Amino acid sequence: MPVLRPTTAIPQIVPSLPNKVLLTRDECAEILRIHVRTLDTLLKGGVLHFKRVGGPRRGRVLVPRVEVERFLQMEEPATSR
Repeated sequence: MPVLRPTTAIPQIVPSLPNKVLLTRDECAEILRIHVRTLDTLLKGGVLHFKRVGGPRRGRVLVPRVEVERFLQMEEPATSR
């Protein structure tokens, strides 16, 4: 499934987040300019890795900033016909 990604760097998109190491789902979705449900699909599919803080089931989902940067640098998958 092709995913559209912004081409600008994270600090230019959200200047208030330059020093954060872990991002909430809302912050991550805002940076990637996607809906939170789309982000959840990427997290569940293993495309983006996350940390769960506060418990294995109901803990808060946080996405490392380096994961978001890695995702932004990924090549677009080839489309099959």
